[in-house]
Amino acid sequence: MRYRSRDCSRATRSVARKPASLTYEQAAAVPVAGITASIALNKARVDKTASVFIAGGAGGAGTFTILLARQLGVRNLVTTAGNAKSRDYLIAHCGLRDDQIIDYTNGSFIEQAMQHNGGGFDIALDLVGGTMLSACCVVLALDGNLASITAAPGQDDFEALFQKNASFQPVGGQRLLADERPCDLAKIPGSTGSPIAAF
Repeated sequence: MRYRSRDCSRATRSVARKPASLTYEQAAAVPVAGITASIALNKARVDKTASVFIAGGAGGAGTFTILLARQLGVRNLVTTAGNAKSRDYLIAHCGLRDDQIIDYTNGSFIEQAMQHNGGGFDIALDLVGGTMLSACCVVLALDGNLASITAAPGQDDFEALFQKNASFQPVGGQRLLADERPCDLAKIPGSTGSPIAAF
């Protein structure tokens, strides 16, 4: 039986109206970015005393990560941006100062970040992957914590982490999800094929 006219949610705070300015796809992505950021901060054990480096601050997960870290009381935070638009966004919407944003297109961005911090960071959060994951391994201080939403570090990066007695925390189940086949809602008996109509 279907009861589309009834509210099946027990916790009303878990349901919110979709802002008119967003498409359904955009609105569906908002909680994913926020939850990812929250998990990354928890796994890396971020607290207000930590120095935090965030690779990819201007993206969806990056924005939430910065805002949640600031809510936790983190003041020593540095992130990356690759252009003026991203830099302006981070200043206007995340409340960062210009000196907290490092241009990752500059070949010496790792050195600039570490100089700004006065050495390695307690926490590095990789929200981009690739060479930024390697950069996160380099910027970590002794006994630092690295969390990545993209992939595990390669062998060379693990060696760098080992030399620093640093820890790595994977965020999410990207590898597990990649092996699963997506659910085809149209093949479910009684379904219209729309995820919205299922509710």
